[in-house]
Amino acid sequence: MDKYLIVALVVLFCIILVVYTQKGSTTVQRAKSLKERVQSAFPTFQVIEKFNTIIISGKNQRNEQEEFVTIRIDENQQKNMRLYGRMLIATYPKEPSDREMKQDFLLHLQQN
Repeated sequence: MDKYLIVALVVLFCIILVVYTQKGSTTVQRAKSLKERVQSAFPTFQVIEKFNTIIISGKNQRNEQEEFVTIRIDENQQKNMRLYGRMLIATYPKEPSDREMKQDFLLHLQQN
């Protein structure tokens, strides 16, 4: 009888140990959305999300709101950067990293 009690206690201890170690942290941080990441990368500009695109806008020389960069995510296209007037349209196959966005947009945003 003592053998069964000891085996049951060891098995119970192992189960408790596994459950305790597999339990995730209670302070799980949620992933930032693309809009939040763009806003933190370019804090001096206003970031707007509409029609599943992210738009970086700001005031132009005449103090009017102007869209400088439009970011689109399309899995079916390759990375593409093109100018449409004074606006840069950037298309990515997946969400770009902060570093990649800064490299791609910094020169264009400094000109405006």
